[in-house]
This record gives sequence, structure tokens and C-alpha cells, in this order.
Amino acid sequence: MRIIQILKGYSVRLLKLWIIWFWFFALDALGLVVDTFIPDFSPPRWLYWAVAVLGFLTANVRMFAESESEKYLLRERIAQLEEPYADLFARVRSKFQEIVRIMPKLLAEMKEDLANDETQLVREFITLSNKHVAFNSLKPRFVYYEDAHPFLRSKIDRLEDCGFVVRIGIEGIYRMTDEFIKLLNETDLTVQ
Repeated sequence: MRIIQILKGYSVRLLKLWIIWFWFFALDALGLVVDTFIPDFSPPRWLYWAVAVLGFLTANVRMFAESESEKYLLRERIAQLEEPYADLFARVRSKFQEIVRIMPKLLAEMKEDLANDETQLVREFITLSNKHVAFNSLKPRFVYYEDAHPFLRSKIDRLEDCGFVVRIGIEGIYRMTDEFIKLLNETDLTVQ
């Protein structure tokens, strides 16, 4: 709908230009008629041209001012739309820094698993109580054990609450979001 309004605006401007050129030639033609039929009454020809040129310049300056004001309003609107997102990104990074503080060992292992994945396609993981629990899957998944990460389910719940991972239908299987993976890759997670 907005595109139609913009096209209408430009077509109106084009029409205004044609009207100005019409006046330009009409005044010139009127000057020729007056010179031909009423030679004693004719004002100087430069006056006709001056009126037409003045009208043309006035319309162009007005159109330029309108387009500049539209550009200004558009820039202002873009800034208004970007403002909440900048705040949102800051809040997400703040949440992630808090998560890093709470569970650095788990995040370091996740980052390492992602880096070691040759396909760069694995995004899902499962939580199991220990290495003795068997789990078979048709698709590759990372595995994290509760005996290696105390309170693992609570940590995963926290990641889910922050929107970094999404629970998949089956209990204990989660998918990492692309934003989470990006934040993991950007952050230094060396664990002592």
C-alpha cells in the first residue's frame, strides 16, 4: 500500500512538471499571438520566458524540498524502529553474560561440540543422567550428562526460559537457536 502512495506522489510530481512546461510553451505561444495581432500591446518577450522559468524553478525547489522532507521523515522512522531492537539486543547479550557466569563449563562444552562438528549442521542435544544410559537416534545429536554437569536440567530450563534453546516434543531433547550459537561463538569460554 505504501508503494502505491509513493508511486502516486512521483506521478503527481511528474504531472506538475508537464504542467509547468505546458505553461512555458503556452506563454511563449501567447506572446507570438499578441505580437502578431496586437503589435502595439505586446509586453517584452523575455517577460513570458521569465514567468515560465520562475514557475519551473519554483516547482522544482518545492519538489526538492518535499523529497528532502520525505527522506528526513524516513530516516527518522527508521531510527525509531531500530531503537527498540538495539535495546533488545543489549538485553539478550546481558542475559547471555549472566548465563555464562552461571554455567561456564556447560557452555564451553557446547561451544566445543559445535566447533568439532564437521557438518556444522547439528543443533540438537539430549540430556541424560549418565554415560551408562543408552540412547539411539536416527539423527546426530550432542549428549550432555547430569553427572558431568550438576543441576543440568535446571540449567537447560534456564537456557529455555531465556530463549536460547527450544524443547523438542520428546523429553530431554532440545534445539539450540541460531542466536545462541552465534553468541557462543563470539564469547571466550575458557574454563579453569
